[in-house]
Amino acid sequence: MVRKGPVPLRAERPIIQDRSSKDFVTLNALENIKARPPLVDQEEYWYTSKPSFGKVPGYLKHTKRQIAEEKAKMDAYLAEQEQVEQARELPKEEKDLLVRLLKTKWQQLNSDFLKLPFSLDTPSKKKRKEMYEAQLQQIEKDIWLLQRSEKLVITAG
Repeated sequence: MVRKGPVPLRAERPIIQDRSSKDFVTLNALENIKARPPLVDQEEYWYTSKPSFGKVPGYLKHTKRQIAEEKAKMDAYLAEQEQVEQARELPKEEKDLLVRLLKTKWQQLNSDFLKLPFSLDTPSKKKRKEMYEAQLQQIEKDIWLLQRSEKLVITAG
């Protein structure tokens, strides 16, 4: 095992080597000023003369093909869903019956809603009022949807 030398005393001064009198900054500046640019073969290159100029790249053809396949799948899926939707459509008599039943249910809920007290001082009263309002809105929306689909069939036919 090799030991390092002893730590120098405070009074000992380090040995300074002779410094070079060379001015590196000035030499570098002069060297760059005198330097000539490297010679480059400046042959004109026309990209229009490339054999692949004006042709669609292969990756774009592949991507377009994938997009067309996905679009065809989506169109087929939507057509299938439309057929299922048409097969599931209710006859006019059933729609009328549903609308009448929904209207009677709406009348019953509305009469219950109107029987609520004017002051809503407890949380249960507030909750009951909000429940009635939500149910009435849902029934109104259902009636509107049934009547709207009926109007669409009449105008389309």
